[in-house]
Amino acid sequence: MLLSPELIFLEQEFKTKEDIMNFIGDVSVKFNITDNKEALVRDLWQREKEYSTGLSESVALPHTKSDAVMEARICFIRLRNEVDWDSLDGKDVKYVFGILMPSSNLENLHLKVIASLATNLLEDEFKEKLESLETAEELYQYFTNQIGA
Repeated sequence: MLLSPELIFLEQEFKTKEDIMNFIGDVSVKFNITDNKEALVRDLWQREKEYSTGLSESVALPHTKSDAVMEARICFIRLRNEVDWDSLDGKDVKYVFGILMPSSNLENLHLKVIASLATNLLEDEFKEKLESLETAEELYQYFTNQIGA
């Protein structure tokens, strides 16, 4: 599975996008997604420089295909506070899906995940569940059913 309950972080507090990117790097080391935090974070920023991953509806999808990623995974972070992300709609971000793929991923799985998330974000119920589900396990079950992660 790309997502697991231990990669769902609720009510986290960060001041900046940089703090969140570093958190994704730390989590990736802790859960053996990477053994090179610096390279992973650099690659996330490289993608971010091309085009903001802050979409709409307070959601950001930072993602990378990187040699630093050993295993394809997704992490979800629900923030207690909103953070500026230079989002397309100008709104701050409260929900972050970190999509981490090895560069050897020939199936372009990250594009399928992004497309699935973008489609779900059009649904009011999905947006409501991002906020209302209270535990990592509840969110995991919901995401599994909705995006097949």
